[in-house]
Amino acid sequence: MVKNCGKCSEAITGIDSVVCRGYCRASFHINTCSGVTRALQNYFTSHKKNLYWMCDKCAELFENSHFRTISTQADENSPLSSLTSAITELRAEIKQLHSKPIANPSPVTPRWPVLEQRRGAKRPRVIEPNPRAQDSCRVGSKKPHDDIMTVPICNQVMEKKFWLYLSKIRPDVTVEAVCAMAKANLNLDDDPIIVKLVPKGKSIETLSFVSFKIGLDLSLKDKALDPETWPEGLLFREFEDYGASKFRQPLKTNIQTTPLLHTITPTSANTPVMDLS
Repeated sequence: MVKNCGKCSEAITGIDSVVCRGYCRASFHINTCSGVTRALQNYFTSHKKNLYWMCDKCAELFENSHFRTISTQADENSPLSSLTSAITELRAEIKQLHSKPIANPSPVTPRWPVLEQRRGAKRPRVIEPNPRAQDSCRVGSKKPHDDIMTVPICNQVMEKKFWLYLSKIRPDVTVEAVCAMAKANLNLDDDPIIVKLVPKGKSIETLSFVSFKIGLDLSLKDKALDPETWPEGLLFREFEDYGASKFRQPLKTNIQTTPLLHTITPTSANTPVMDLS
């Protein structure tokens, strides 16, 4: 390992060096930095037990009587000796503890039994008997009384609808525009049921897109779920109404079609295209 001179900080090569026997223990160049000749160094070597060479800084510290008193007291009252003895005592105690294994102490109180976690028994399913078929209402044939007014009986039954969910549509697109697109793409003669889905309490201006649901006949389900039916960029799926059992199915409304807005531009004579951006 190359050493640097304690005075000039240059590297010392070969044997051109002398070591300070003072406090720093640094190496110095003999001829240029130490002031010691080769003959004098040989004389130090032959009398190494009695002659010592120190650098200028160490010599000044050696001549300082106060520093010599402090160094002497530090050597005498050094804490290393007390720390060494304490470490030795701790080491002996640790060896003694490792040599004798400690038996496991018996518990003062008996252990509680381990309770296994078990799932509660399922409540047996109650199978209700088949409900009695409700008797159909009959219509009277006698001449009505003058004080009782009746209304004509409506035999029309609400047909079951298939609801389609459309999304990623610009907020300013109207129900009439969606109705026109659905009629053109599904080849419908009558206007389908269109409902615009807007979150409660939110303004349309704050939304980035809106969604619609369309009520169609069940016979149009396959065609409505066909990707070839709808324009590119429009998201669609079957509408899942989780609250269908709690809410009435919306009635069919007559939507008056109006000319398409600027958001829908016809690309052919039959199929309008909606701007979804």
